Amino acid sequence: MSIRLRLFIIFLAVTLIPLLFVSSLNFHNYKNSLEKNRFSQLQDLVPLEKERIVSYFDRLKAEVEVAQAFYVIKKNLPILSQFARDPANLEFIAAKEALDVRMEGMQSSLGLLDVMLMNTEGKIVYSSNPKHYPVHFLNPSPDPGQMAFEKGKERIYFSDIFLDKADYSKPTMIVSGPLFDSANNFIGVIAFGVDMSPVYSMIQDAIGVGNSGEVLIGRKLGNDIVYLNPLKHNPQAAFKLKIAMGGSLGGPIQEAVQGKSGFGSLLDYRGNKVIAAWDFIPFLGWGIVAKIDTQEALAEVINLRNLVILILAIVFFLSLIMSFSITQSITDPIKKLSKGAEEIGAGNLNYRIGIEQEDEIGKLSKAFDKMAQDLNNFSLAKETERNRLYEVLETLPVYVVLLSEDYHVPFANKFFRERFGESEGRRCYEYLFKRAEPCENCESYKVMKTNSQHHWEWTGPDSRNYDIYDYPFIDSDGSRMILEMGIDVTEQKKAESRLAQVSQYSRSLIETSLDPLVTISSEGRITDVNEATIKATGIPREQLIGTEFSNYFTEPQKAEAGYREVFSKGFVVDYPLTIHHKDGHLIDVLYNASIYKDSLGNVMGVFAAARDVTLLKQASRYARSLLEASLDPLVTISVDGKITDVNEATMKATGRSRTQLIGTEFSSYFTEPQKAEAGYREVFSKGFVTDYPLTIRHLDGRLTDVLYNASIYKDARGNVLGVFAAARDITVLKQAEAELKLHRDNLEALVKERTNDLESVNKRLARSNENLEQFAYVASHDLQEPLRTMASYSQLLERRYKDKLDKDANEFIDFIVDAAGRMQRLITDLLAYSRLRHMESSGDFVDCNKVLSRVLMATKQAIAESNASVTFDNLPVIKGHEINLVQLFQNLIGNAIKFCGKNECRVHISAKKNAGEWLFSVEDNGIGIEPQYQEKIFMIFQRLHKKDEYAGTGIGLAICKKIVENHGGKIWVESELGKGSTFYFTIPDERGLNG
Repeated sequence: MSIRLRLFIIFLAVTLIPLLFVSSLNFHNYKNSLEKNRFSQLQDLVPLEKERIVSYFDRLKAEVEVAQAFYVIKKNLPILSQFARDPANLEFIAAKEALDVRMEGMQSSLGLLDVMLMNTEGKIVYSSNPKHYPVHFLNPSPDPGQMAFEKGKERIYFSDIFLDKADYSKPTMIVSGPLFDSANNFIGVIAFGVDMSPVYSMIQDAIGVGNSGEVLIGRKLGNDIVYLNPLKHNPQAAFKLKIAMGGSLGGPIQEAVQGKSGFGSLLDYRGNKVIAAWDFIPFLGWGIVAKIDTQEALAEVINLRNLVILILAIVFFLSLIMSFSITQSITDPIKKLSKGAEEIGAGNLNYRIGIEQEDEIGKLSKAFDKMAQDLNNFSLAKETERNRLYEVLETLPVYVVLLSEDYHVPFANKFFRERFGESEGRRCYEYLFKRAEPCENCESYKVMKTNSQHHWEWTGPDSRNYDIYDYPFIDSDGSRMILEMGIDVTEQKKAESRLAQVSQYSRSLIETSLDPLVTISSEGRITDVNEATIKATGIPREQLIGTEFSNYFTEPQKAEAGYREVFSKGFVVDYPLTIHHKDGHLIDVLYNASIYKDSLGNVMGVFAAARDVTLLKQASRYARSLLEASLDPLVTISVDGKITDVNEATMKATGRSRTQLIGTEFSSYFTEPQKAEAGYREVFSKGFVTDYPLTIRHLDGRLTDVLYNASIYKDARGNVLGVFAAARDITVLKQAEAELKLHRDNLEALVKERTNDLESVNKRLARSNENLEQFAYVASHDLQEPLRTMASYSQLLERRYKDKLDKDANEFIDFIVDAAGRMQRLITDLLAYSRLRHMESSGDFVDCNKVLSRVLMATKQAIAESNASVTFDNLPVIKGHEINLVQLFQNLIGNAIKFCGKNECRVHISAKKNAGEWLFSVEDNGIGIEPQYQEKIFMIFQRLHKKDEYAGTGIGLAICKKIVENHGGKIWVESELGKGSTFYFTIPDERGLNG
């Protein structure tokens, strides 16, 4: 490619590339901004649409909950169910008319297609829509699978959308829920027929999705997704258009029906690229998507791209003209430069280009001319330097020789020629070794094979030893050669041999020692070690040599200071250090070290020997540990009465540190120094003293009374070394004796005072019991009387006026009668609970078998109505109050029957004897109790269920607990939810015999 064309391309690139870069950057920034804005709009739209749908169905759910409580339904649905096969019956007609008033109004106000009532068999017995009634009557619910009844029996249920054939295949949805009568018995299901048109209107009323965009809903059906609403691009799509899960189409709705929320750019159901946002509506199982075609969403970006392309085309044309003009003005001078470069490159260093322009090309021309002159000067200097190098090589005290690939010797310096003669054109093997062919495995020519330097040793024809260094070498003509340098090391070898002998002798001396020995250089590095050092560190000799001596101790700075002290003083003795073995264990040593010198008296290093004192230190530490383990003051005393060691307790007792105590007179820290001195001297004469009384004076003046026990201690040869003394602090003991005397003196007065207090408490307790009895009387008489009046008149009102007023009045009367009855039961139970005072006597002996027979007779009707089975083992005779025991068993058995659930009720009572008491159990197979409520149920007024689920006041088990505790026992329950409960209680065995 010519320079003109290259310059042309460069100028064109310099002009266009920045413009392309800036245009592309602006384009992408605008595109990203617009795309981000579109995604933001869709992300805001999806939650809004989802909230509108959820709110709509929440309102329907609330209306179902309201309808569940309608008295008109509770009353009339059972009548419709009873006479469903005889719709001409007057009671059926009256019930239907009563329902029409309320249900048709609800249908109209809520905009429903229908309000249906289903009996307990799932058959529709009422429809508020006259058009639907003939089609639906006595048929199952119209939704797929009749799930509106099956699921609606348990909870409020939202069905799938379906095409209702009773209403011209209109898209419909059912919201259903269970119905119960006033006694909480299941009587059927209420179902709202919901017109999906309002929901579709909410979905299609979306702002911000443009002409191509839309909001849609769908749900997963097996491995397919079904679109639930008409689509903008396919109005007939509802319930008809399906796409496969995992396919390439409908990417946004696939993400939504899987319970995900998000946004992105995917293919829609048409296969068009769209930008979309999606979410999931859990309780409906619907996915919701808002989308818009990418082409429409990014239309402004496409227009911008077209404008940029037009601008680039104009700039490109102008750049062509400008680039051609610039290159034309540059190429001619460059041709002259090219000609000059060829001449200079051919070796004509006297050639001059001579362009006189003042621009960059003119400067380049002058630079070329100067370069040619510099090269000419360099060539002359190079020749001079070559001659100087030759002279250096001739004077070297080593031989230097060049060997060619064909074994000739193009160059050999004076040293080589004097030792081995002139080659005179012969090959190296011919004139050095008198051979006719090259040497086998020639060391020198290994460089030719490896092309890397090679070091080896050689004994020449003159019987001298040479250290040889071979290097690959390229001659000026490019030919490969070997540059070989040989150093005569004959004398050095002899010296090394003698040194090896001396070194071997020194090593033998070092290895004979069982202690770690090491030699250290003046820089602090290890130069030699023996086997004992290797064992002490756990590191091989080759890894130790050359490393820092101080690295192998727990205190490197101290080790470094030690060997530096040797260099300054010439020696150290018993220098303490701790070697750190590589496996972690420590060795305490004492180092002795001295310097060693060469034959001229120069210091070469340090020789250090270590003695292992680990066992000695362990013994010392053991003795100190024994000393410090005592909480009493311990001290050792020399034969002249001086303190030699103390423990922490001694320092606390005297208020002085160990360094302040050691070396001072033992007797000086007591209130009676002469007595203290006489004590330790008595130890030296007798060998021991026991319970020797002294008083220690603390530094701040405090006194501590102690009793000393002391004995002498000896060395291994039996020589007495000193006294070991231990003091027991008796200050607290003395204080206790004084306090005991004081308490003994005041005990009589204290007993008299406590007796008066108890009499006062007993009087207050008696008054409290009288107040409780008065409260029970007021509650039984003054509270129950107005309640009985209210209950009587409400029942009279029910008998006279029920069904004569409107439906709400009937419902209100039912509520009043029920509330009055519950209030009477609550007060009755509360009075029973308040009368259970603590028993003043333990009662009489009672046969529990007779008690239980009496209970079963009283509850015979309740047992028969619930079809329950109550069994019991032979029960004991216990001491107690029969009327309270009857109430206890009656409450526990009644509780078991009430909470039996759907099972066939079974109750079993048994008792077994434990140590000093009877353990009773009442076991049932009822609904069970969760663990967190098993203690709560014995508290008064505590209920676990609503009153319409299970009747009761929440006092029965609290009464049981109080009865058992009044008999001196305790009560508890063990239960597993859904598998029944066992109530246990204990009664003391005061008879000592089986019942």
